[in-house]
Amino acid sequence: MNGLGRIARCYIGSIAVVGGALFVFGATHVISWAILIPVVVLIIAADAAPAILVRSDRGQGAAITVSAGFPIRMAAVVLIGPWGAVLSTVVTLFAFVPGGRPLVKRVFNVGQLVITVCVSGLVYTTLGGHIGPLSGHDVPSSVFPFAVAALVYYLTNTALVTGIVMLTSDMRLRAALPGFIAPFAATYLGYGTVGLLLPILWSEVGILAAVLALGPIFVARWAASQLVAEREAREGTLRAFARAVETKDYYTRGHSDRVARLSELMGREAKLPEERVGLLRYAGMLHDIGKIRVPTEILRKAGPLTRDEFATIQLHPVYGQAMMRDVAFLDDVLPGILHHHERYDGSGYPMGLAGRDIPHFARVITVADAFDCMTSTRSYRSARSVDEALAELRRGKDTQFDPDMVDLIEAVIAREGWEPHTLPAAADEVRATQVAYDHDDPGRPIPVQDGDASSRLEPGP
Repeated sequence: MNGLGRIARCYIGSIAVVGGALFVFGATHVISWAILIPVVVLIIAADAAPAILVRSDRGQGAAITVSAGFPIRMAAVVLIGPWGAVLSTVVTLFAFVPGGRPLVKRVFNVGQLVITVCVSGLVYTTLGGHIGPLSGHDVPSSVFPFAVAALVYYLTNTALVTGIVMLTSDMRLRAALPGFIAPFAATYLGYGTVGLLLPILWSEVGILAAVLALGPIFVARWAASQLVAEREAREGTLRAFARAVETKDYYTRGHSDRVARLSELMGREAKLPEERVGLLRYAGMLHDIGKIRVPTEILRKAGPLTRDEFATIQLHPVYGQAMMRDVAFLDDVLPGILHHHERYDGSGYPMGLAGRDIPHFARVITVADAFDCMTSTRSYRSARSVDEALAELRRGKDTQFDPDMVDLIEAVIAREGWEPHTLPAAADEVRATQVAYDHDDPGRPIPVQDGDASSRLEPGP
């Protein structure tokens, strides 16, 4: 626990103490060992193969998982009561888990589950649920108590896990709820309904029910894992596309990921549905994908551009839309890619749209794009401070930027904070190829040559 903060240590210690007290109290109750022992074996087997629901990018190897032990613990509540379920959960403290678990994590997990099982079990019995195998006449009166107890289990367990995640990382509640809790509520509760099958089968076939119940439980676990694997593969592919663009410029590494993160936060601040937030994140990740088709010598040109060169850069949103238009799940993302360089006053490109005619995703990305550019190191300047960048966005209200989107990002930064992205000085051979201007930077627009003179055709804010 040396690496944990004082509050986190107190939180873990409190969970362990309460869990231990419940175990001691539960040990004073009479339990059916003929049911308890096979239930313990089932829980250990289920916990050994958790389904990964969300891999966290906040720590190496960190993940949010759901174990097939959840429905079995709910079944234990019905078969041997809340205190028997508590005892069967504590025994798993000594169970082998592939990859191992640090002792602190193991103690916290068991304490957290003991509290969760106890609370949900007491709810089940309080509502009149039957304790023991469920015969035909016991099922109707136990379905409602079981459903409520499963919901309480989910809410209690989620609250305890969210607490430790927030105390040991920089994740905040408003990000945790839509990010990895709410999307999997249906999946998690679906597991609980499978748990009702075990007590019903037990009344008919006895201990053989334990073997029969594992089938649907592990099928459900496999299905959840497949959905998440598909999502991770999709995100990995899109991220690889975005990073391919950034190989052209040392100073833009990570820009697409940061714009995606800002866009996601702004979408949540605007209370968009979670599906829309995910699409907005993809739009932020892919907004510059069309630069793959822009010659590197133009992107890296140190001086003013010719009109033809600048016209080529202006086409990168069009190239990006064309590259992604055959990807079915990105249909709603395409307007954000195509129009992220439109300006609120109508002087942007590629179509000169103005005001609310600019698609919503594009208005979000325009602000997120400019903000990250200004708060990142570039070849021609150091990263600007957050306050300077926000002041520049405010100056661009009603001209370059939608004023509502500027207000939105200010609210996000005030709540979440933001660290400027600084880079060490590039090597001489890299620095020699870097541009002195940036079409994303409101304070350093690209100058375009007009004959012998140089005129700034890329409008400022």
